[in-house]
Amino acid sequence: MADKDADSIQYTRIAGIGSRYGFFLRYIIGNQLFMGAGHLVSVTYTGMPMYEKYVRFYFNDIISIVYGPTARQGVYYGIIAFFWISIMLIFALIEYRPLFLWGGAICTILALVLCVINYTKGERCRFFIRTAVQDVEIPAIGTMHQARDVMALLAPMIQDAQQKSRRI
Repeated sequence: MADKDADSIQYTRIAGIGSRYGFFLRYIIGNQLFMGAGHLVSVTYTGMPMYEKYVRFYFNDIISIVYGPTARQGVYYGIIAFFWISIMLIFALIEYRPLFLWGGAICTILALVLCVINYTKGERCRFFIRTAVQDVEIPAIGTMHQARDVMALLAPMIQDAQQKSRRI
């Protein structure tokens, strides 16, 4: 009977693939946040060997949800600028002028596209769920816009669950 109940729980993914290790590793080492009936499940996974860690948060056990901005967006701009300058210096050392012009143009366009993508993602953040026994970072929620959306979804459900548990 217990197995049948566990299989019938429907989960909705509320925060997609995210990683605290950066964009390129997010599909190998990542995190997702799912919502079930009265609880959240954070799934952290690694690619090789396959490893998954599940952390469950019941709505009435959540003490607080804390999120705030980080300097990650500025760091990404710095990394893009460093690579752009490095590649432009390499092209400047090459004496073949057309290669410098075409390579510089392609590198500049690529750097601008990466900057626009970084800008449109918005300000980065760290998101924590705190209970009486644990304080867990949720890397799947990586931007302030995402954090606000998730809080708008979760806050009424958490408040409702905690009010019901106080009445009992």
